[in-house]
Amino acid sequence: MTVDLNQANNLAKNPVNTGTSVLAIKFDGGVAMAADTLASFGSMARYGKVSRIFDANRRTLLGVSGDYADFQYLKRHLQAKIMDDQRLDDTHEFNPSAIYNWLSCVLYDRRSEFNPLFNQYVIGGLNKMNGETKPFLGTVNKLGVTYESSFIVSGLGNFMVQQILENEYKKVKSAKSGDTLLTKKEAVELLRNCMTILFYRDARAHTNISAEYDGFPIRMILVVLRWEKFLLFSVNYYINKYTSC
Repeated sequence: MTVDLNQANNLAKNPVNTGTSVLAIKFDGGVAMAADTLASFGSMARYGKVSRIFDANRRTLLGVSGDYADFQYLKRHLQAKIMDDQRLDDTHEFNPSAIYNWLSCVLYDRRSEFNPLFNQYVIGGLNKMNGETKPFLGTVNKLGVTYESSFIVSGLGNFMVQQILENEYKKVKSAKSGDTLLTKKEAVELLRNCMTILFYRDARAHTNISAEYDGFPIRMILVVLRWEKFLLFSVNYYINKYTSC
């Protein structure tokens, strides 16, 4: 492959308007996903009502971290591909795993052209294969690298709440036998708790949360009550008292 150096300045270098973490959890009847509605221009909270989760089709949710313009570009291409498939009118519908693999190919191709899309995508939904329906959850980063899991966190939340989700799943598995998942109520409550922690600790997070499960959107507003509970460190301060001579 060759790259025209005269066109180098036209290649994407850094994201501009960005969104932070997306959280997703499998539960016993589907997948729950949450993200805040803020797009930041650098460190400025520029756009407060953008949606970073959308329904690719009736079975698939797609959440995104990173550059919002790149997300809009890929969203248009994905919607066009789904419309082309619907025109066949063969009652077939893309499974989440099919969209997951398609995204992996697209992102890997873009990074191979030295013009990556600065996003991490979280794909969740219900896979229908051989008459059986199972929850599916996977992620694709800007390099086209993929993995599947029972819970996924993208963005800065990967460093802050990943362990909380893992501990919760360990609790459930120790309490129940077999490969068990959370209930819907447990999953939604866990998402709320994790998004609260991210609001306290992530400077790019927001109180308005967009969440979806079973294909039905819900909107949550976090209430900030106790900042001191979430401080990363304690502050010691001293007051010097001066007296006149």
